[in-house]
Amino acid sequence: SQKLLQEFVDYVKSHKVVLLEDLASEFNLATQDAIDRVESLQAANRLTGIVDDRGKFIYITEEEMDKVAKFIQRRGRLGFAELSKECNKLIRLDGEADKN
Repeated sequence: SQKLLQEFVDYVKSHKVVLLEDLASEFNLATQDAIDRVESLQAANRLTGIVDDRGKFIYITEEEMDKVAKFIQRRGRLGFAELSKECNKLIRLDGEADKN
């Protein structure tokens, strides 16, 4: 249902960093189904982010992505370590609930 799908999106956005296994458990899904849902929501532009190598989805806001893109455009060619360091500054990893 649309309501459940919106709850799924809201959960990811509010937690910012979610272990896909925990996300699946929260919504009574198989882990692969949670992964598929995240991927389809990304394809539909309802979620933006990355999956790290430890099975966590990191939600990245459009604003954060724009900041990273502008940094790359300003700097031009840069190494992974430098990009990683800057991303750590530009991308919040705590939940949106802590924002206000």
